[in-house]
Amino acid sequence: MKKLVFSLALLPMLFSCSSDDDNGLDDTMVEVEEEVITNVDITLVNNDTDEEVVLSFEDADGIGVGENGMVTSGGTLDANSTYTGSFVITNALEDEDITAEIEELQDEHQFFFISDEDLATVETTYNDLDSNEYPVGLDFSLETKEAVTGSLRVVLRHLPNKSAEGVSDGIITNEDSGSSDFDIEFPITVEESVM
Repeated sequence: MKKLVFSLALLPMLFSCSSDDDNGLDDTMVEVEEEVITNVDITLVNNDTDEEVVLSFEDADGIGVGENGMVTSGGTLDANSTYTGSFVITNALEDEDITAEIEELQDEHQFFFISDEDLATVETTYNDLDSNEYPVGLDFSLETKEAVTGSLRVVLRHLPNKSAEGVSDGIITNEDSGSSDFDIEFPITVEESVM
């Protein structure tokens, strides 16, 4: 019993760091805690009509923790239209604005927009770049063509390899070094607009 108490008493000293040489970490490396995300809202504004469509996802205990989250609203978009898209990403558990953190760490994040086969005529374009001139996706455009129904998968990658072939064009299949902060599929309906 005395040995166990003695061993436990040493634990804080074993894991404490007196210098970078002791812990083997490079001076330039900073350990960044993963963001806890509970809510993802994507606002799409029709460039012609200013009409807003909001795609929403909620996971009360945080994405990847406990119960699965769910899409709380999909969207109906006008055909042959261009929308400007933006994100509001939050951690409601801590009342944190995760969007601001992603904005601050743009070099470490990239959004990917993947249309399923049914929604193949919907195209997205990046409107923002990080300090290295690679896309981020907090600000994007979405263009619809014909009337269809399908789903739009939105993925936020943390520490992606942005220089990999095609990644700057939003091809997620060529990005294999990062991890997903979220991966959400939103139902989308594109309808002919009624004037």
